[in-house]
Amino acid sequence: MYAIRSLKRLYLNHTGIGDSGVAHLAGLANLEELTLQHTLVTDEGLLSISGPTSLNRLYLDDTAITDKSIPHLAKLHELRWITLSGTAVTGTGVKTLEHRLPKVRTDRGPPRPERVDSNQWH
Repeated sequence: MYAIRSLKRLYLNHTGIGDSGVAHLAGLANLEELTLQHTLVTDEGLLSISGPTSLNRLYLDDTAITDKSIPHLAKLHELRWITLSGTAVTGTGVKTLEHRLPKVRTDRGPPRPERVDSNQWH
């Protein structure tokens, strides 16, 4: 069990892990890097990892998180790098996070074209 608790990096990208699976990560206080890209994680799942932690790199691209996650992410005081491409986190959410965690750097990826409403041309 000690080996799991001393885990520093965990890559779960492109897996079927969701909120209930992420809840099992809560005791990994030594975890420094967590990759959850292309998973089923939502705002609720991030509650599990917002406690005391050594987490400094978090990859959340293409997950279902929104600005509702920002207060929980802001509790990750060691966080220095986070990726949010393909999420519903807004520019305002990113600015709030960067204000609360001045040492964090965010990557939202390239701008995505806005969805065009087909009814706007009628």
